Parts: sequence; structure tokens; C-alpha cells
Amino acid sequence: MTKTFLRPVTALVAAILAPGLAHAVDFAAGGWNGSFDTTVSFGQSWRQQGRNPELVGTADGGTGRSPNIDDGDLNYKKGRVSSAYKIVAELGLDHGENFGLFVRGSVLYDDMVEDHDEVIVQSTIDLAHNLGLTCVAEGVQDAATLERLAVLGCDSAQGSFISPALDGPGVTEWLRQRAAARQPQPRPKRTTR
Repeated sequence: MTKTFLRPVTALVAAILAPGLAHAVDFAAGGWNGSFDTTVSFGQSWRQQGRNPELVGTADGGTGRSPNIDDGDLNYKKGRVSSAYKIVAELGLDHGENFGLFVRGSVLYDDMVEDHDEVIVQSTIDLAHNLGLTCVAEGVQDAATLERLAVLGCDSAQGSFISPALDGPGVTEWLRQRAAARQPQPRPKRTTR
């Protein structure tokens, strides 16, 4: 690699790793002109009033006419409803007058919304139990999820963590192995001295 190429790459890496909220680097090398901009931001949203029963459908315990209007009102209580982190990175490249490229990427993470996933799962499990039904979780892919579902009261689960997809004979064999594993094992005889 040439030094003219390494200088803009070094500046680009330094811009990404340097502390602060917004960075921009302009560079030129070998007929290429470019710029790289990064912006990091954080924002919060707060609900100032409690739930309004006029905005909640009668099926959900309110006095509103339609259940299609109440998702926002049901999902958020008074107080903080959003804490969002956002990163936007933009790269612009030009070569001469006839070629240009612009790429933008962004990432958004809202920890308040992510925390609602468990509330939705817990509400679904509770609803099933209140209706006298058994709750089965589908798509379980790891031990942590299976353990959390058990803590939340989920009755059963299926997914690739428990078993991959099986054909008829495979299911029969899987059930046989599970039944054999559940059989009480003979206890070793105690020896006395």
C-alpha cells in the first residue's frame, strides 16, 4: 500500500475511535476525494400524563370505540417511554467528474422498547393461563431464553435449542431417547465398612 492511501485510512480510523459526538474527515488520494462523517446521538421521550380511557378500546377496558387506536396508550405508562441511542455514518467518494458514491448506515437502539419484549411475553403467558390454556413458546434457540421462559411461567417450549426439525422416524427416536433419559436410574448399592 502507498502512503497516500494509508493517510486517509489512518484519519478515518482516528475519526471513528476519537471521543466526542460528531466527526467528519475529508481526504484525497490517487484521484479520489472523499469524506466520512459520523454522528452519535441520544434522546429520551417522556409521557406527561397517564393513560386516557377515551383512547383505549372497550375490549381493552377503556371507553374508546376502536381497539385499533390504543396501542400507544396501552404500551406506555406515565414517565420515560424511550431512551434511544443512534449512530449515523456517511461515506462520500468522488473520482473525477463522472463517478461518485454515497453510502449511509445507521443504528438505533432503544432500551425502553427492548425491555417491552419481556412484558409482551409475560402478558401472553398470563393471558393463556387466565383462559385455562397451556402456553407453548416457539423458536427457542438458546438455554438463556429457555430458562427465562420457565421463570416467566411458560408451560412448554419448542425450537432448535431443544431439537432440530425432525421427520417422523426422527421424532419417534427423539421421544424414545427422552423417555429413556427420564427413567429412574438404579442406585448403586451402599457398602458398609
